[in-house]
Amino acid sequence: MNRTIFISTPTDDVMEKQLRYLRELLLLMLPLFHDHCAKLPDGLDLLFAHRWILLCFKREFPGH
Repeated sequence: MNRTIFISTPTDDVMEKQLRYLRELLLLMLPLFHDHCAKLPDGLDLLFAHRWILLCFKREFPGH
């Protein structure tokens, strides 16, 4: 498998880093949605979004 920026295992520390970036983007760009997610149990885990990122962009960003 080619190295990519995105990962496919949910236990990697890299996944948490990517989700942290996504949380920061949500806070900046969609603060009302971020606040809504923050009120939900595990709402800011955003695990559903990580799968979307993998499906949309995994082949777009080759690693070094």
